[in-house]
Amino acid sequence: MKFRLAVIVFAAIAATSLIGAIAMAGALSINLKQGFNAYLEARDRERLEGAVAAVIDAVDRGGGPDAIDRGTLDLALAVKRAVRVPLRLPPPPPRDDAAPGAGPPPRSFGPPERFEARLILLDRAGRALFGPPLPPRDRWPPHILRHDLVIGGKRIGALVLLPRSPAPRSIDARFLASQYRTAGFMVLALMLLSLLPAWIVARAGARMVAAIKASTGAIAQGRYDQPAPASAIREVSAVTDDINQMAGQLDKLQTARRRWLAEISHELRTPLAGLRGEVDALVEGIRPLTPAAIESIHEEVGTLGRLVEDLHFLAVSDLSGPACTFAPADAIALCRAVVSRFAGSAHQAGLSLRLGDEGPSSVAVVWDGRRIDQVLANVLTNSLRYTDPPGTIVVAVTIAHDVVQLSIADSAPGVPDEALHALFDPLYRLDATRDRATGGSGLGLSVSASIVAAHRGRIEAAPSALGGVAIVITLPIDARAA
Repeated sequence: MKFRLAVIVFAAIAATSLIGAIAMAGALSINLKQGFNAYLEARDRERLEGAVAAVIDAVDRGGGPDAIDRGTLDLALAVKRAVRVPLRLPPPPPRDDAAPGAGPPPRSFGPPERFEARLILLDRAGRALFGPPLPPRDRWPPHILRHDLVIGGKRIGALVLLPRSPAPRSIDARFLASQYRTAGFMVLALMLLSLLPAWIVARAGARMVAAIKASTGAIAQGRYDQPAPASAIREVSAVTDDINQMAGQLDKLQTARRRWLAEISHELRTPLAGLRGEVDALVEGIRPLTPAAIESIHEEVGTLGRLVEDLHFLAVSDLSGPACTFAPADAIALCRAVVSRFAGSAHQAGLSLRLGDEGPSSVAVVWDGRRIDQVLANVLTNSLRYTDPPGTIVVAVTIAHDVVQLSIADSAPGVPDEALHALFDPLYRLDATRDRATGGSGLGLSVSASIVAAHRGRIEAAPSALGGVAIVITLPIDARAA
C-alpha cells in the first residue's frame, strides 16, 4: 500500500507536534506542581519563623521559660493569642479504673490544611502542649517542619508544622487546577495551530517532488529540455542543480553520439569511395592494372585500416582503458628516437625539428615505451602536417618533482584559445587549417589522450612561444605507482 507524500509528511509533522505537545504539557505540569509546592513550603517556613518569634515573646510575657514546663493554661492561652492557633490540649491520661480498651479516642494523623491548624507546640521534653495530634517520631511525614524555641541560649521547646493536606477543595488546590486547565488549553491550541503550517509544508514538499519527478521522467524518455525547478531549500537546490547538470551532460553526450555516427560514417565513406572508384576503373577496363594502380589501392586500404584501428582503440579505451605494459625506459631516449625518425619528413616539409638543448641527458621512467612512442608520433605528425614552412618544431623534456613533462611546440599557425580544449575530441578539425584535405582522420590526439590517461597523466594544449601550439604531456615517473 502506497501513500501520498503530502499525507506522510503531514502525518509525521502532526504526530511530532502531538508528541511535543504531550511532552510539553507533562513537563509544564510537573514543573508547575513542583514550583507551586516549593512556593508553599517557603511560605510555611516564613510563617513558622514568625510564629516562633511570637511564641518566644509570649513566653517572656507569660512567665518565662519555666512556664512551658509547668504547662499552665494561661501560658497556652497567651501562646494561642500570639500565633492565633486553636487551643487543642493533649488528652488526659487514662484512669486506672477504666475498662480495658477505654480511653481517649485514637488520634488522627492526617494533617489539616490551614497554617494555624497545623502548628504544634512542644515543651522541653517533646510533649505536645496544644495543636493537632502529633504522630510518633518514626512516622513523621517527610516534609514536616520543626523549629526550636531558644531563649537566652536555652532550649525551652519547639514548634512543629505539619505538612499541608492535599485537599481537593482548598484554595491552593483550586488555583493549581486552574493553572493545569490553562496550560492544557494552551497546549491544545498550539497543537491545532501547528496543523495548518504542517499541511502547507506537506503540500509544498509534494509539489516540489512532483516537479522533480516530471523533470527526471522527461530525462528518462530522452527529453532534456525540461529542467528541474529551482528551490530556496539548499539541499533540494543542490539536487535540482545536479539533475539539470546531468541533463545537460546527457544532452551533450546524445549530440556527440549523433555527431560521432555521422562523422564516422563520413570518414569511412571517403576512403571506401576512393577504393571503390579504383576497383571499378580496373574492372571496367578504364584503368589498366599497373603497379601504380595497385599501390594506390594499397594506400586507400591502409588509410581505411588505420581509421578502423583508431576507432577500435578508442572504443576499447572507453570500455576498459588501453592495454599498457609498463617497463623501465629512458624518456630522453624515447624522444630522441622519435625526433630522429621524423627528421627526414620534417626536412621535406621545410621544417626544423630538434630536441631541446636544456634538460638532463637521461631520465629513468617506468612507462609503456611503445605507447608513449605512439603518442609522440601522433603529436609530431599533427605538427608536421599543420605547421607552415619555414617553421620550427621543438621537443623538450623537463622534470618537476615526481613527474616528467614532454612538450612539443611548433610555430605558426596557431589555434584559437577557445578551440584548444577541443583538439582532443575525436574527429575534431579546424575548418581553416586542419581539414580532411591535408590528411589524417582526426583521431590521433584522441588516441594520445587515452594512452596518457592510462599512464595516470594528463595532456593539454596551450599557445606556443613559437607562435603555434604547444602540446604538454605530464606523466608520473613510475606509472605503476601513480
